[in-house]
Amino acid sequence: MSKRPAHPEADVPRLVQRDGVYNVVWTEPAIRDAAGQIVAGARTKRLGLRTRDPETAKARFAAFLTEGQAFAAGAGGPDRLSVAAALDQYYREHVSEHDSDPARAEYAIRHLKSFFGDMPFPDVDIPACREYAKARRAGSIGGGARVSGDRKRGGNSTVRRELVVLRAAANHAARWKRLGPAAVPPTAMPTFELPDETATGDEVLFLDRAAVHTLLLAAEGPLHHFCKLVYWWGARRGWVERLHVDQVNFETGRVNPYKKGERVTNKRRVMAPVFPQIAGNLAWLVERARAGNGYLFGAESADFYRPFNRLCTELGYADRANPHVLRHSRATHMLMAGESIYKVARLLGDSVQTVERVYGHHSVEYLMEKKR
Repeated sequence: MSKRPAHPEADVPRLVQRDGVYNVVWTEPAIRDAAGQIVAGARTKRLGLRTRDPETAKARFAAFLTEGQAFAAGAGGPDRLSVAAALDQYYREHVSEHDSDPARAEYAIRHLKSFFGDMPFPDVDIPACREYAKARRAGSIGGGARVSGDRKRGGNSTVRRELVVLRAAANHAARWKRLGPAAVPPTAMPTFELPDETATGDEVLFLDRAAVHTLLLAAEGPLHHFCKLVYWWGARRGWVERLHVDQVNFETGRVNPYKKGERVTNKRRVMAPVFPQIAGNLAWLVERARAGNGYLFGAESADFYRPFNRLCTELGYADRANPHVLRHSRATHMLMAGESIYKVARLLGDSVQTVERVYGHHSVEYLMEKKR
């Protein structure tokens, strides 16, 4: 077999950016036999240069043009584990099999991949983490959901949680010997910096009691029941969306945090009381679920984010159009009503320190001290 010359510019390497990271892109020409028939089509190849800095990219591009495949086979070669690949492996090999809330990890992974992309994992460092945090706070990255026309911004606690997922993916890759000293060839481990969580006194958005009442009156059907359960339990929406009839026990007046056979994890989950205010909602949902597949909201994949977002926007609460605001609202209302921080912490499944840090400035004790 022989190669027919390609178009004179077809295989000229080009310096391009992909998700902010510089890459070399070139086309390998099609291979033809002696009769001119194509036996292997042209292929586009890409080599990540592991940098967002234009001057560094130019220097590495020049080295690639000079050294060719020798450069590609070295430390800057395409075989190095990328962040996107490591996150996919982490999700497939760990999260989907062992995580009790894979949707939450998937949400974080989507944001991380949109920023880091094909950056080699060893190149993740403190400046990169700070740039990610800056981008999330500014709303320049953020999946799908939009508030007032802008991408949904991530606060410190959200950014911290997502970078913890990135760190977990790195540790997973190291255990599988894809990253770190045990990898072949050996590589450096990335370094991480996690932003501080919400400081005491920082304002957390919530709906006042009148707004919650308005929201519940406006919500219809399953959305109405969903909102009541999330609010009264101060729950995270994902847990409520996946509730099964096996978890509800009207005799004990409790809703088990785990389904039958579900693996118990180290994550805080608490029994949810069947408050009188939601007993009717639960009874209606359970009766319907028993006639169906057992899930209170029809499927384990139920998702009320968009319906909730639309309703809040229609009611003028666009800046609080996330179901998590109901959890914030419940905690805030309890503290304003004089309930102890310990009781709020038990209901939310949070530590007393977390409740005090995030919501403590709404407590009666705190407000009395401020007046002195």
